[in-house]
Amino acid sequence: MKYRLSIMRKIDLLVLNLIEQFKITPTHQRFIDEYNVLEEWQQFAVKIALMLLCFLLPIIFILILFSFYSSSQADLELYQRIIDN
Repeated sequence: MKYRLSIMRKIDLLVLNLIEQFKITPTHQRFIDEYNVLEEWQQFAVKIALMLLCFLLPIIFILILFSFYSSSQADLELYQRIIDN
């Protein structure tokens, strides 16, 4: 279990370091400037859109993986029936 936690800690540190490096770039400042120009309701809409994106992308990814798994499982069952006959 500790081995898994150390791997996750390394991943967390890597992601946090990448975020810190991105905050230093001029691109980040450009995003912040564009965001601050928006009105309050537009900023709220951007927040909602990003929140939905953060929730929906993993769910879509899981559904795609599940569909691949179920189709390969069905193929395996078909091949097993063919072999049995």
